[in-house]
This record gives sequence, structure tokens and C-alpha cells, in this order.
Amino acid sequence: MQGKSRQQQEIVRQRDKADRRVKEASEKTKQENNTTSKSDLSWEPAPRFGQYQGIFIKNSTKYLFEIRVTYSAIVNGPCGLKDIDINEWLFKIAKSFAGEVKEYKIFTIASSDVRDKELTVNFKGLKWAHKEDES
Repeated sequence: MQGKSRQQQEIVRQRDKADRRVKEASEKTKQENNTTSKSDLSWEPAPRFGQYQGIFIKNSTKYLFEIRVTYSAIVNGPCGLKDIDINEWLFKIAKSFAGEVKEYKIFTIASSDVRDKELTVNFKGLKWAHKEDES
């Protein structure tokens, strides 16, 4: 800032400070949203009305979505789900994409979607339905 008056230098410094504050506030808000969405999550078992096991994912105020895994995936050897706590595994999977779910849906994990306890597809590739689509 050589060649500039003290007043011009001070104006630039003040503008830079304001820009940094805005950027820091924006980053802090993003971090709080990510932290809140994952730390406030909990689950409860979903009733079994079909050939699946599932859980409801909720935060402190509402149910966000349901995630299920088919029984064929649970007993299929290559999926690696036979001797684990399915509800905890589903919760771990759900936490990885919970912030991206914008409306209540029911996600179903089939045996073709999992190998060695890991999803082989992005959550957007999972079969899903809206609650009212279920029958």
C-alpha cells in the first residue's frame, strides 16, 4: 500500500477486516450446521411390516427419514452383515448422508448395494419411496 495516503490505507484495512469477519461467520455457520445435524441425530427401531429391518432417523424435533436393509442383504455372505448389530450399522450409514436428505423418504438397502459392510452405491443410488408411496 505504498504510495497511498494513511486514510486510504485505513479504509483498505477496515474493508479487509470486515471481509474476514463475514468469511469467518459464514464458515462457523456451516460448521455448526454440519455438527448439529450429526450430533443431534438419534434412531429408533422401525416396525417390521415386510422383508426388511429398519430404523427411523430423527433429530430433536422431527423424524427425518427411514433407512432399511433387506433380509436378503443381511443373510447374504458377501454383504458381511450376518453377525453385526444391524440397527447400529444402519445408523452409521445414515449419519454419513443425513445432512443431504431434504424431505422424509424411506431408503432401502438391497444385497446388491452392500459388500463387506460398506455401501457400493451413493445414497442417491438407493431405492427410496415417499411415506405415502408405501402400501
